[in-house]
Amino acid sequence: MKYKKVIGTACLLGLLFSLDASAQVTTLGNNVTIPAEYVGCDAFSTQPLRFSTLANFAHQWRTNNVLRMRLHETLTAQAIGSYTNENLSGNLGIGLFNTANVTRPFTLLRVDNGGNQFSGYRPWHRPGLTITNGTDLGWAFRLSTLMCLPRSGPELSPG
Repeated sequence: MKYKKVIGTACLLGLLFSLDASAQVTTLGNNVTIPAEYVGCDAFSTQPLRFSTLANFAHQWRTNNVLRMRLHETLTAQAIGSYTNENLSGNLGIGLFNTANVTRPFTLLRVDNGGNQFSGYRPWHRPGLTITNGTDLGWAFRLSTLMCLPRSGPELSPG
């Protein structure tokens, strides 16, 4: 009888130690209800805090259940206006993205405040920063990005 208890206890311990020992929050039930509780790693962590999905899903950050920021999943072969086969993978969008024309970030970083302008998009914009607000659209880029454009490309002019 004693042998069965030892074997049973060993099996139970083995099962417990084989389970994933990570947690999403510091309390059971996934509820953070007081300031001392948090989502993330504590000061004694030996690994970086990682946000990850094993499947191809976007990351979304919300406050008051309103989407404030999104990081695209792998999104290849997308259409933006008349440009097809655009790669939007890993683009980060901060802001509203709530108009018919501006529903997601087209560049690696896009900040949106209710913009409805996308017609200025060109494929070489991807490595830049796009800012949209109403009908205004701005784009910041590395000068070397523009230097490799053909002479018939856009011209720079003071605002």
